[in-house]
Amino acid sequence: MNIGIVVDYYQKSGGGENFVNSELKTLKILQERLKDKINFYYIVTNKDSLKNLNKRNYNTLYFNKNNLLNRLSLFLNLIDNIRKLVFKLKLNSFDNFLKKKKINFLIFVTPSKLIYYCRGINFISTLWELQHKTHPHLEEYKNIYFDLKERDNMAKFISLYSFAIFVGTRKSAEDFSKFYACDKSRIVEKYTESIIVKTAKKLEIKKTDEKKNDYIFYPAQFWSHKNHLFVVDAFVEIKKQNIDLKCIFTGSDKGHLKKIKQQIYEKKLSNYFIFYDYLSDEEIIKLYMNCKAVIIPTIVGTYTFPHVEAFYFKKLVFGSTENLDFEFKNRVIEIDLKNPKNFIDVYKKYFKKNEDTEKVIRSNKVFYDENFSDNMNVEIYKTLINNYMAEIK
Repeated sequence: MNIGIVVDYYQKSGGGENFVNSELKTLKILQERLKDKINFYYIVTNKDSLKNLNKRNYNTLYFNKNNLLNRLSLFLNLIDNIRKLVFKLKLNSFDNFLKKKKINFLIFVTPSKLIYYCRGINFISTLWELQHKTHPHLEEYKNIYFDLKERDNMAKFISLYSFAIFVGTRKSAEDFSKFYACDKSRIVEKYTESIIVKTAKKLEIKKTDEKKNDYIFYPAQFWSHKNHLFVVDAFVEIKKQNIDLKCIFTGSDKGHLKKIKQQIYEKKLSNYFIFYDYLSDEEIIKLYMNCKAVIIPTIVGTYTFPHVEAFYFKKLVFGSTENLDFEFKNRVIEIDLKNPKNFIDVYKKYFKKNEDTEKVIRSNKVFYDENFSDNMNVEIYKTLINNYMAEIK
């Protein structure tokens, strides 16, 4: 059997890159365990990804989705009334590519338009979030990159044709089933271990005790929904109370960075904030290990990688719990996103060395250790592949 792992994604930073790299490492373990009966091929659509995976000894195949013929084929596959004719006339370029390479089954590690090509082959798809349904008013959806209709069409297609659908949490599974009337038996909840944590487990990095490390940490791309401005407003009160605390932001600009920096300048808070763009995994690990706490005031998401990274590094997480998955609600210290001053009161309470603080930290670390691991995810993949092989016999 030949399985194609579709890697139709490339970014140099952020949660998406973290997710993809972590999944690829998990799949490499799966590949080693099943090498006697299954061949794995990593189908990439970006030349930078191709170079990157080749350096790491992945067995790659390159599909150029941007050449004229393939773009036309994809466009025709997007039209319901024409899709069947395209398939019948063998004009489906991706399907032809898969047949030529003798690929029997696909695993999409990220959402991808290439699923629209998939008529003659079974596949596992990945769905990250349903923000286009739960928060359609977001500023980001005004941008063509986050076209609401496109996301909705892809989710519908996934619900109809996927052999299985990976989602990150129980809440995401319930939302997907509710919005798209999808059979719950095909929805698979799977936590992905952060690549940051995987790296930390291999390295010996010691915490420093320097006073300059009295800071809270918010690693997030600069989207408006990440709500960095809440932190800026909270630091107005921190400055008034003369609290010795700073904040470190890390992430790439997604159109909101200028506004954040302008607010910091106007509120005379420049001495309280440090910005980093791209950092290595090791540098991010050091920031986690040395911070006082992690703050995540995002207004969407059932959980984020920074949540679970903080759990692993034994750091308190402050944020809103309104949209979090059920498993995470009691693990995050609730702050009122409508009242930035509230953060100071909550922060002071949990840094008085009380039993609640230690209890939360211990519980979160146990939760991480029990639910996030490559071995768990390898077993999930193995079960699905075995189920598929049993069906086709």
